[in-house]
Amino acid sequence: MIYPKGRHPGAVWRKTDFQIHTPRDAGWSGSRSLAGGTEELEEARETWADDFVSACLQRGIGAIAITDHHDIVMYPYVARAIMRSPDARGKLWLFPGMEVTCNDSVQCLILFDQSTEYKVVERLFGKMPSIAAPDPQVEKAPQTQLCGRDLKDLIGDLFEDRSLRGKHLALPHASQGGHKDILRKGFHPRFAELEVDGVYNEKLYADLDSTTLKKIYGEISDWGDRRRGIITTGDNRKASYEDLGKNACWIRLGEPTAESIRQAVLADEARITYDKPTIPSQRVLELRINSSLTGADFQLTLNDGFNTLIGGRGSGKSAILEYLRFAIGRSIVDTADDESYDRERDLIRSTLTGGFVEVDLDRDGVRETWRRTLEKQGVILVTSEGVSPIELPIPIAQERFRARAFSQKQLSTMVRRPETADEQITGIAAAESVDRRRQAEQDIDDAERAVRAASQQLVQSWAAQAAYNRAEAVTADLRRRLEAVRARLEEGGLTAEQQEILDKHPVYNRMSAQFKDAQREIADKVQKVNAIGVVAVSGWEGLAELSPVAGAREAITRLNDRVGVAVSEIIEALAIAAEQIRDAEARYLIDYSKFNEQYGLANQAQSHLATQFADFQRITLDLQTAEANLHTADQARGKFATAEEALAVARNNMHIRLGNLREVLNEASKRVEAMSNGVLRAHVEEETVPHRFMEALQDLCERSNIRDLELRCQERVSAAARDNRQGWEELIHHLQRVRRSRVIRGDTADISPDDIADLKRALGWDLTDNQARSVLARLDDDRLGKLLSAWALPFIRFEYKDRGSYMAFERASPGQQAAALLTLLLNQEAGTLIIDQPEDDLDNRVIMQIVKLLQTTKRKRQLIFATHNPNFVVNGDADKVVALVPSVEPNASQSIPSAQVTIEDDGSIETPAVRDAITGTMEGGLDAFQLRGRKYSVV
Repeated sequence: MIYPKGRHPGAVWRKTDFQIHTPRDAGWSGSRSLAGGTEELEEARETWADDFVSACLQRGIGAIAITDHHDIVMYPYVARAIMRSPDARGKLWLFPGMEVTCNDSVQCLILFDQSTEYKVVERLFGKMPSIAAPDPQVEKAPQTQLCGRDLKDLIGDLFEDRSLRGKHLALPHASQGGHKDILRKGFHPRFAELEVDGVYNEKLYADLDSTTLKKIYGEISDWGDRRRGIITTGDNRKASYEDLGKNACWIRLGEPTAESIRQAVLADEARITYDKPTIPSQRVLELRINSSLTGADFQLTLNDGFNTLIGGRGSGKSAILEYLRFAIGRSIVDTADDESYDRERDLIRSTLTGGFVEVDLDRDGVRETWRRTLEKQGVILVTSEGVSPIELPIPIAQERFRARAFSQKQLSTMVRRPETADEQITGIAAAESVDRRRQAEQDIDDAERAVRAASQQLVQSWAAQAAYNRAEAVTADLRRRLEAVRARLEEGGLTAEQQEILDKHPVYNRMSAQFKDAQREIADKVQKVNAIGVVAVSGWEGLAELSPVAGAREAITRLNDRVGVAVSEIIEALAIAAEQIRDAEARYLIDYSKFNEQYGLANQAQSHLATQFADFQRITLDLQTAEANLHTADQARGKFATAEEALAVARNNMHIRLGNLREVLNEASKRVEAMSNGVLRAHVEEETVPHRFMEALQDLCERSNIRDLELRCQERVSAAARDNRQGWEELIHHLQRVRRSRVIRGDTADISPDDIADLKRALGWDLTDNQARSVLARLDDDRLGKLLSAWALPFIRFEYKDRGSYMAFERASPGQQAAALLTLLLNQEAGTLIIDQPEDDLDNRVIMQIVKLLQTTKRKRQLIFATHNPNFVVNGDADKVVALVPSVEPNASQSIPSAQVTIEDDGSIETPAVRDAITGTMEGGLDAFQLRGRKYSVV
């Protein structure tokens, strides 16, 4: 089929049935036979063909073969029916064919390219001495008879015919040794010598016994050591079509050709399945680039399986992958900061000015378009049908679309940068747990913020305690002074009655304040009660109408009704209380007014004590204010009564969240050994020098003229991090006590010798007093929160198995590291995997092991590789191959030429132009390939 360059879908899954009979077959049942010749009879044949095509579509079949016994008359009718049907045209592939019975009583299907002309298929009859082409007008073709040739001779003769070579495929019948079966007793030499790559049978694959499978797969030496693919068929001969597609077989096909089927049986583990295949839930559908390197209209459709970009040096393979990585937020500009990737960064910065990269993605059935530009490289514009466009920050985009991407030699150089190696290895090991890991990390971030908030609350509780202490001291002082003034009044002749009035004066003052406090508290309670709200019912709408669901909705509705009633009752009770307090205050004010008259008379009666009375009145007013302040400070202190406990709970919660992350990583590490085929094993460790501890301690101590500060901090943190972090807990306990002491005394207070001594004990350093003062001056609330919320990062560490024993992963050779990591990656199901030239990382002896793994991995996840190695493309059975070439075209704005990267050809391995590109680009040409074969004595 012809596609615009870049738009070939590659080899895609199609449900097939390659043994289908028509009413001309001798075994047909359920409807009348169909003769031909007259207009009416021909119309009946065309009608039958239309019905048959409709039946194929109803069963989801995408590729069929018409294979009547020794007859080819009916396939042109089906071909015309497909062209008449808009639903079938281009979607239902038809392979002309014939079922042949050879002289050794073995049946065989001969299939041809969809485009093969009728007269070419007719040449089959010239290969069968006992079979003449039947009359196309009669109702039935002749009964089955031997064709006059043994199977091996017939296959050999077909191959030697140049007009048929490459246009046909022979599939002998191989089932369980039954009638007309090549696996019959005594046929093992014939089967072993047979030059075929696949067989067919009319059974469900699950019904084939293990001995039969071993014979076909070359696992029993008497039957040969050549693996052959199995194609199951329905052998439908009924007008009801009940056997059509019955023994389901899905095949990845890239072209409607016999060669495409041959490629499938050659790589049957990758391209044939007997259960409905699953497509990766997240994948890249199409890539579009507008850049100075590719031009304004570079478009590339990607396959859901294994995609490979090929081409000579400088053809742009790495550039196209980097553009793709840029589009999904995983380019070098997003993930790497060392100088070894400057070339990739320069590519993006120098070629995308004024351009863009765009991808269409399938995310669990939702199709989205992501567009990213150099000018706004911090975000990706996401559009989807029926949804308003949004701009996603790169970290959010990375979470939204699951993928992993690696540049050239990245796998073999990962451990060369210790500061990033642990994180990258953890990311690879826990790739399948990425969602749980991200959630655990988000939970830790939330818990860290909660610790800092709780730390602030604790500091506020210290400040509230300090305020209470000050208010308490002022109140006590005023009370002592007021008592002294009263004593002087007694000495001056104050009567007992007057004394009683003076004693009542501060009490009346406190009562006035108390009325105001009660009214304010009631008003505050009204606001809080009004804020209670109800439990949302909206989230339950649209859920299944099951009894438990309905019961839950009813419970919430009843709760909300009761809450509403309770809130109303509380509000009413508060309103009543407020009114009663106002009434009580009014009555109190009458009494207070009378008391003030008595207080004034007592004051006048003792005019010689006027000065003492004035002092008494002034101090009483001051005491009134001080007691109000003390009350307020006590209330404030009460709000933070549980601050210390809350901080402990928050820190404990953070440790629980860290435990959850460790659990996720532990589960991932347990899978590493199996997924790496025993080459790796993994375990979870924590930082020996936690970087968050280091950052917090260095931030506290910097600018204090402490020599070798980084080394000191590293040693202190390393020591403090041992013994389950007890040393760190002791350190922050000392610092917390110092900070509390200063807050209680007031931040502006001088730093005390005790604080200095405590700090020196905490750090264990030989500091001068000035250095200690400088550090203590920096110990503010924010830095204390940073110290309290610091945590050690857990990560996965690998060990490499070499010659039966394990060693540290970093001691393995770069090739060993890359092979082990790639094996692990290919055994996972963790989103699209993008790798640039993996062969650069691998030893040649392990490439075929990786290639074998590719064949099964591409069923589970989308792979996108750029490669120079033909083993990846051919033996790895790439589903789509894109051949790139550099071309020189005139620059639109300048007279000098401008290099452009273009797509030379694309398609699957069976696409002729792609095969030519693979042979020329990757094998050095056909002559070189054949010469190597002769040198190896294999051709």
